Amino acid sequence: MRSKLCIALTALAIITCSFDEGFMKTARGLFYKIHTTTPGSIKIKEGDYVKFNLTYKTDKDSILNSTKPNEPAAAIVKLDTVMDRAKVMDALLLLSKGDSATFKVSADDLFRGAPEGTPRPDFLQSGRFMVYTVKVVDVKTPQQLEAERKANAAKLKLTQDNAIAKYAAAHKLKLLTTPSGLRYAITLKSLKGTTPKAGDTVKVHYTGKFLDDKKFDASYDRNEPIEFPLGQKYVIAGWDEGLRFVKKGEKAVLVIPSALAYGERGRPGIPENSVLVFNIEMVDIKANKSAITEVKKKK
Repeated sequence: MRSKLCIALTALAIITCSFDEGFMKTARGLFYKIHTTTPGSIKIKEGDYVKFNLTYKTDKDSILNSTKPNEPAAAIVKLDTVMDRAKVMDALLLLSKGDSATFKVSADDLFRGAPEGTPRPDFLQSGRFMVYTVKVVDVKTPQQLEAERKANAAKLKLTQDNAIAKYAAAHKLKLLTTPSGLRYAITLKSLKGTTPKAGDTVKVHYTGKFLDDKKFDASYDRNEPIEFPLGQKYVIAGWDEGLRFVKKGEKAVLVIPSALAYGERGRPGIPENSVLVFNIEMVDIKANKSAITEVKKKK
């Protein structure tokens, strides 16, 4: 009798774990079917950096969205049931580099916690599923990712250092270098006044160029100098640092590596990892009144 009961319970467990067409179900309610596995590959862990191709479909096989062939999605694997209602992070934890699988997520799970009456598209009505297929392209541990980042940064720094040296030689500039890597030269000196401090408001005219001398912006063209408090991150780091060396009435050249400018993201009109050159003129410096008041109080 006990033997028959065990057999019955085992059969029930197998039926419960399976979905249609060979799908299995995780403890958190994600249905999955592994298509290919890569022997010897280490499974993805939380915290790993993963690149993967992804296709979203309805449960009637209509494609909703898909990554481009040479532009996989990328993510740091982090379980977050609030932000990741589609349980993509759960899915990745079942896979290794090179693996592929299909997953099904209940539409009711996707809308769980949504305000009552939230409209649903027809393909996500109660009882239906979102279906997505994942192919893991690459996996890196946090340590591997950091080592790669440092190696790429060192390579980029060397390239930019060489380019800056050539620019300085071509333009006969005697550049000074700060510990951060900023280069600067005072091209018109003043014997009066002092340099600004963090919190002081500076008014600056400038022309911004790339290392090929192509101009991308200039306050002179607008006849409108820029004014802002120094050292408060209103401008790029290279400006916040470099303008501290320039007195009122002086002119200078700032040669700013990309790490102190717009970095790997760039901005409209400025490509990623661009070294920037600014010819600047310190029009005015207004001392930080609150700092002056504080000094007087201490006296």
